[in-house]
Amino acid sequence: MTMMLIESINWSKIPCLVISTPNNEERKENVLNECKKVGLNPILIEAIMIKENPVKGCLESHLKCIRYAKEKKYKKVLILEDDIVFKKELQYINIWMYLLQIKKF
Repeated sequence: MTMMLIESINWSKIPCLVISTPNNEERKENVLNECKKVGLNPILIEAIMIKENPVKGCLESHLKCIRYAKEKKYKKVLILEDDIVFKKELQYINIWMYLLQIKKF
């Protein structure tokens, strides 16, 4: 896992993809408000829901975002889920699959 200082990343220059639960307007509104708080302009990507295997659905949703980012030729992308909450008191953010060097994937 990589630890990065939040202030060292210019988030507004990195495309932000948000995995959005279908038919859940409350979560959609909450994530849009969270992104607005920190100056992100999210692109909503509909989650792939697999009732029998939610973990696989989550994985497929992240892969869908990566494919979208590759199609758009993004060099980097921030991938979030629609339950994200940004807190000002955090100095570091744990980034594992969220900030990707697409060309390395």
